[in-house]
Amino acid sequence: MTRQNWTEADTIAADDLYRRLGEKRLGATHPEVVALAERLGREPSAVAAQINNLHKAHRNTHWRASEMARKAAER
Repeated sequence: MTRQNWTEADTIAADDLYRRLGEKRLGATHPEVVALAERLGREPSAVAAQINNLHKAHRNTHWRASEMARKAAER
């Protein structure tokens, strides 16, 4: 797959999964990460990386999270 920038809708979908499953480490092989990756047309590793970024945003280590991740975490 080619690289795609994360849209707000994609980031919110990843954040919804993060919120639903809690602070578990959600790796690229987790079934729900794989399912979301397929829905978004992304690699599971990209979704897992975005969820890790969202985890940082939720933990208020904002300087380590992207602006879009911070916005999703704050909604």
